[in-house]
Parts: sequence; structure tokens; C-alpha cells
Amino acid sequence: MANLKDQTAVVTGGSSGIGLAIAECLLAEGMAVCIAARDPQRLEKARRQLARDGRRVLAIATDVSLSDQVQHLMDEAHRDFGRIDLLVNNAGIGQLSPVTDCSETEWDEIQATNLKGAFLCTRAALPIMKQQQSGYIVNIASLAGKSGFAGASAYSASKFGMVGLTESVLEEI
Repeated sequence: MANLKDQTAVVTGGSSGIGLAIAECLLAEGMAVCIAARDPQRLEKARRQLARDGRRVLAIATDVSLSDQVQHLMDEAHRDFGRIDLLVNNAGIGQLSPVTDCSETEWDEIQATNLKGAFLCTRAALPIMKQQQSGYIVNIASLAGKSGFAGASAYSASKFGMVGLTESVLEEI
């Protein structure tokens, strides 16, 4: 990895799984990391796990599907760190079921977290990155963003959307 020492990152979905592993790797490379997730208890447990040896970890409970919470996340990370060098849009949920069994509520929740959340976080982080004239955004999709599969219509649609969002934002900046 390039020298990441003294740089900062915001990782959504950072309290478990891939997000927690990403945060761990970034911290090991010398970055300060803000993790975000919905569950305050799991988030605090992850923060304590990551913050060993004096590593700088901020944890902010955030529902990425809500614009006011996302703006608060970016404002607090920027205020605390002074900059945001990397945003990792990792927050995601999925429920496997045939499209005929997928409720409208379930569909909306998956799209709101997986796709709208990445949109809101990107929209909130980009002005900071543009002002500092640097920064990177990594959107975590999945193979389901390249090929649909049975039982994953809502999840695949959100991940196909993530790929489209990524490609479009890249063309804009």
C-alpha cells in the first residue's frame, strides 16, 4: 500500500464484517479511521477493539439512509480529523428471497442502505475532498453488481446501482 500514515478514512458498515476488516487494515497502515454503523453497542465494541495501541479511531452511530445523519457523520469526522482522505462506502444489507416474496418494505430498505447510503455519503464527502484537492472514494459492491442471481433481486439491483453510481461519479470529477 502507498504511504497512508497520517491520512484519514471514513468507513461505513465499520462495526463488523468487511467494514471492520477494512478499518483494521487502514489503521495498521497508520491512518486515523472513523467507523460508522447503525447499532451503537456494536459500534462501540468495534471501536474499543480497533483503538488498541493508541490508534486513532472515531465511532459515530449513523444510519446511512438518512441524509441528516450522514451529514453529521462527515461533519464530525472532518472536524475531528481536519480532513477526509478516504471514504469507504461499505454499509450494506441483504435478504435472499425470490422477487415474488420480496416485500416493498424489504426492497426499499435494501436500496436505502446499499445504494442511497453510498449516494448520500459520496455527496457529503465530495465537497470536503474537492476543497482539500484530494481524496478517494471506494464503493464496495459485489459480484451481484455484475451478474444477478436467483433470490437476490433487491440486493443485486442495489449493487448494480452501486456500480453505475461509481462509474458516473468518476466521470463527473
